Amino acid sequence: MDLIRMRQKCIRDQWSVDDLDWSLSPRSLSRAEETLIVQYFTDMAGIERLAKSLFVEQAHRTQDPVLRDILESFVRDEERHA
Repeated sequence: MDLIRMRQKCIRDQWSVDDLDWSLSPRSLSRAEETLIVQYFTDMAGIERLAKSLFVEQAHRTQDPVLRDILESFVRDEERHA
């Protein structure tokens, strides 16, 4: 694997919350639907935070600075996803 190329892609292709279109109104939901969706997002946020912790640990363990940069970009991705 070409780690230099991978690092460039990780940096170039990261998205920002500012990239989202916030002008759209959400669809109407019943209370039950809203509760389910909130639970899905809550569960996913926990999973993303777990993934972030795993990438933090991997970044600390690697000796390769390019691989460390890649893993640290994953940490930022997971935090943003959460």
